[in-house]
Amino acid sequence: MNAHNVELYYLMQFSTPSEMFGILNVDSRIINRTDRRELMAERHSLYRSYPDCTAITVAGGEIAEVLSRPSVLAAARSMALGLMRRGPSNFAKFHSDDLLDRVLVSRSEDATA
Repeated sequence: MNAHNVELYYLMQFSTPSEMFGILNVDSRIINRTDRRELMAERHSLYRSYPDCTAITVAGGEIAEVLSRPSVLAAARSMALGLMRRGPSNFAKFHSDDLLDRVLVSRSEDATA
């Protein structure tokens, strides 16, 4: 998932589902030291459009636990909203709203089960 020209969250899977992990990009200025504890988090400036970013590596299936940390959630929300306010990127025409809807609907069904 991305906003403007920055990936907010993406998944990678290798040979087996147990080897899946995600990268969650958040605003470095908001995440606090307590919530960073025990996370694989690296501050970087890889994105010209968002130079103060922290990338958190999340093992498959653990994103809910990571986002339950208040400053991580606030940092993710701040980054996403700040980027969305800039408008669509040059790549917007390639985005699939249908795919995102399917992922979110699937997630909602899993959460209620």
